[in-house]
Amino acid sequence: MKKTAGALIFALSTPLMALEIGVKVGSANVIWKDGDYTPLDLYASVYLESLSDMTPVFKAGPSVEILYGRKSLGIFDCWDYGLCRLDFTVTGFELNAKAAVTPVPMFDVFGGAGVSYGRFGLDASDFYTGNPVGTLGDEYGTGFQAFGGAQANFGVFGVGMEYKRKWVNTESVNGISSYTLNLSLKF
Repeated sequence: MKKTAGALIFALSTPLMALEIGVKVGSANVIWKDGDYTPLDLYASVYLESLSDMTPVFKAGPSVEILYGRKSLGIFDCWDYGLCRLDFTVTGFELNAKAAVTPVPMFDVFGGAGVSYGRFGLDASDFYTGNPVGTLGDEYGTGFQAFGGAQANFGVFGVGMEYKRKWVNTESVNGISSYTLNLSLKF
């Protein structure tokens, strides 16, 4: 009897972990060192996180995210090559610590912070085929970000919104601010 009660207490005190995979789509602005900004035509990311229940209403854990953003700059005559499409692209990887509280069932309010690595570049592609032609310039940099949002959960599915502000260390880019719609699946 004592062993059964001890095992039950241990099981109830062990944090439960949930694995969540999701996609974020929204709008973002690249903020330049001079204070000007460029809105991106496309901003999307995929993420994976594992949050552990610390209490019945609080959970925390790590999150990783891979992001992509693009701003089409138009069609140009690329040297001796011919017509090219020129895009400003943003790619990045983030490692975050995330925490969430559940003030009411099925609804989470979350926030977090982390570190990141990203690329900002001007990429040329063939106008007709879309095949890459070359890169006109790259900047790589590390950074950190903070974010917050809310998510409604319906069984294993989640729908939420998030605001994120990222500060980066490159020669000309100061950061990115984004608003996204998040769709997720929990395992």
